[in-house]
Amino acid sequence: MRTMAGSSSWCGLPGLDSGDSPGVKSLGVNTVEVKTMGDVSLSVPAKPDFLHVVRAVVSGVGARQGLSYDAINELCLAASEAAAYLLGLTPADGDAVRGGRLSVRVRAENDIDITVMTDAVVPTWPPPAQRTLAWRILAGLVDDVSFVVEEGCPAIRLVLSGPARESATER
Repeated sequence: MRTMAGSSSWCGLPGLDSGDSPGVKSLGVNTVEVKTMGDVSLSVPAKPDFLHVVRAVVSGVGARQGLSYDAINELCLAASEAAAYLLGLTPADGDAVRGGRLSVRVRAENDIDITVMTDAVVPTWPPPAQRTLAWRILAGLVDDVSFVVEEGCPAIRLVLSGPARESATER
């Protein structure tokens, strides 16, 4: 089995070399790297059609970390909103975003840290964070939100802190 790093850390469906769904394998659009259940990376085309994949991966990691259903839903909503915000900043014409990727990295140790990034060109980054509706929505769902540049690309970093995780599971 192959992953982005070439290791064999994730097993997908039988007969599919990277765990992609049968209808997507031939297109090579999804890339998943699972180092541990607490360190998962996902790369999909920068299109709204793939936001459900982002939510599914975040939900799976949240469930494995023992979060409550409410905390998982809030984390999924935050990741989806961050991805949709980044996609909304990219040019609308098909040629400008052809080949663009949306990447998500979920790291769960003491905190759950989600970074959503696009490689598409964004006119101005980062925006004045506290002035955007997206930032206010995200700030209500997680403990820390930051608009950052990761690997030279615009990204949104979401953090659910350790104490917040513990209180979320005790609700």
